[in-house]
Amino acid sequence: MEDDFFNVLEAKRELRQGIVGCQKRGLVYSVKWLAEMCHGFADVDTDGEDEKDNFDIKMLEGIAPKEYDNYFLAKSYFDVREYNRAKATKSRKKNRKQSGNQ
Repeated sequence: MEDDFFNVLEAKRELRQGIVGCQKRGLVYSVKWLAEMCHGFADVDTDGEDEKDNFDIKMLEGIAPKEYDNYFLAKSYFDVREYNRAKATKSRKKNRKQSGNQ
């Protein structure tokens, strides 16, 4: 019943497209807002759906699709000069990797 009302995968895809569109236009605070919302869907697995998206994959070369949400969030914080938050986003990722290896 929830799926009829709200498709989470489609919402995540549209958020990512919005992020890239706003980045192209220099709307850094809109990018930050969209990236924070998209990061809330971090547990939603896209299973290769990113190839179907229309956004420019070249800007994401060298980044695994599973890391797009963290990248978008950290970059958005950096672009609005919230450097401590950008660093904290990167640090949380490292801490998760380290705790997973133990």
